[in-house]
Amino acid sequence: MFCRYHREHPEAARKDKDEYGEWFESDSEREIRQIFTGLLKVHEDSKELNRKLDEVIGRQERTLSLLSSVQAGGAQQVGMLYHVSLV
Repeated sequence: MFCRYHREHPEAARKDKDEYGEWFESDSEREIRQIFTGLLKVHEDSKELNRKLDEVIGRQERTLSLLSSVQAGGAQQVGMLYHVSLV
């Protein structure tokens, strides 16, 4: 009787199938979701690493600029500042 009903009313059979489909995901849908979740995590991690790398490069540029100013004759000024801060 159930099969006969679905044969006579195919739109109702599709509706029942769609309702269950909303509750459960197929294996392929789960795999796709896991892939996209993993890709999102990789993207977020790469953005974080890029930010940290920019920070390290900024520190390195400041250090190199300080060293070049010391080599160019600013050593006396840096020494004076160091002496004043110790006193």
